[in-house]
Amino acid sequence: MRTVEIEVFRAAEWEHIVFEEVSQIHVGAAPDPDGLQLTLTGEREGRPNQVETGILDVAERNEPLLNSSIPRTDDGTSLALAVRDNTLS
Repeated sequence: MRTVEIEVFRAAEWEHIVFEEVSQIHVGAAPDPDGLQLTLTGEREGRPNQVETGILDVAERNEPLLNSSIPRTDDGTSLALAVRDNTLS
């Protein structure tokens, strides 16, 4: 078990989320009214998982803390942010 702080982009600003006592953090994606959002789920034993929704990006330096990578476009923009900003080509 570990406690991890991850920098994420939600709505219009970067913020820090602390995952306490998690064994691993999974990334999921789901449609939302603006296109696509990411969900991070911190897996815990014997307690409810920590679920953080509405995420558009994770700081690239924090990606090694995740169980899988953030889907990104060729220029490094997260797919969720590219869909929201309509910058996919």
